[in-house]
Amino acid sequence: MPAALAAVADRYEQKVSVIGWSLGGIYARKLARDLPDSVRQVVTLGSPFGLTSLEQTRVGSLYARLSGNHAMMPPVDGIESEQGPPISVPATSVYSRHDGIVPWQACCETSAGLSESIAVQGSHMGLTHNASALWTVADRLAQDVDNWQPFAAPKRLRRMFPR
Repeated sequence: MPAALAAVADRYEQKVSVIGWSLGGIYARKLARDLPDSVRQVVTLGSPFGLTSLEQTRVGSLYARLSGNHAMMPPVDGIESEQGPPISVPATSVYSRHDGIVPWQACCETSAGLSESIAVQGSHMGLTHNASALWTVADRLAQDVDNWQPFAAPKRLRRMFPR
C-alpha cells in the first residue's frame, strides 16, 4: 500500500485523500503516519483505531480464528499505537453509536486542530452506503486543499447527524 500511495501521489503530483472503512481506516492512518508528504487527509468510517484489545469488538474471536485468511494480522500493539498523538494531516472519523461491531468510543478522534469526529446514524456494515457518511466523505473531498475547515452539516440535513 505505501508503494501504491506514493505512485498515485507522484503520478498526479499532489497529495492523496485516503479513505478507509473499519480495519481499512487503521491502515489509512498508518499510511498517513508513514507518508505524511503523500497524504492530503484521512477519512475513516467505523475504524476502531482506539482499541486496546481485539476482544473489545464483537467479532474479535471470529477475526482471530480467521486471521490466517488475511494478508496480514495487525498486531494489537499496532492498533494501540494509534492512541498516540493526532496524525499530522487532517483526519475525519465517521462513527455510529449504534455500530454493533466495534465500540463507537474507539472510533473517535481527539477533536483538536485538524482532527474531528462525526456521528451518523446507522450500523457498522451500513457505513459504506449510509447517506450521512457519504455526504461527509463528499464534503471532506470537496474542501480547499490549503484551508481545512471542520465539518458543518448543512442546515437542512442537521437531523441526519446526531450530536
